[in-house]
Amino acid sequence: MLSRKSLLVGLTICLGFLALPGTPAMALGPDEILVVANSRSAKSVELARLYIKLRNISEDRLVLVDTTKRQNISRSDYESQILYPIARHLVDKNLLETTECICLIWGMPLKL
Repeated sequence: MLSRKSLLVGLTICLGFLALPGTPAMALGPDEILVVANSRSAKSVELARLYIKLRNISEDRLVLVDTTKRQNISRSDYESQILYPIARHLVDKNLLETTECICLIWGMPLKL
């Protein structure tokens, strides 16, 4: 089970991006968010599933990528393990035109 601290940190990061200046007082709807989690991290997947449940985001907007649990990733690994799977999912599920935000869940690499 996720600790309260892990849950708060993960949600704070995701929600922090939604609070950035942009369209005033307009929240993103569940059909505009793509959620990406690391399939190698049980906590990442658990947090992602909780997030989509709480935000009423459909399961087809969840992408589980198979990537490292380390904070750093090489460009070639980033492209093959994260970028291309996300792009493929957006095209395969016909979500490219409706996705406004990609929410990376805790457990994803942070730096190239």
